[in-house]
Amino acid sequence: MSDLGYEVPRTQEDARKVLLRIAADDAFREDHPLIEALCDEDDLRGIVDLAWRFQFAEDRMAFKRAMRELEQHIATKAHEAEV
Repeated sequence: MSDLGYEVPRTQEDARKVLLRIAADDAFREDHPLIEALCDEDDLRGIVDLAWRFQFAEDRMAFKRAMRELEQHIATKAHEAEV
């Protein structure tokens, strides 16, 4: 068990559950208010999936490209929320 009070993720699904649990935490949401408006569960799952898929890849170009696409997606959501 980790210092955070939960098991260290061993599978991709475990990692998703941990990230979603953290994102749903009231204290975390208070510290990071944009998470609720800009990072829905699909976006958070996407972050875990990207990290999991590329964690051992030696060529980081595909990871960087996918991260830029995800960043653009969230930036677009942020822009639309301002309008």
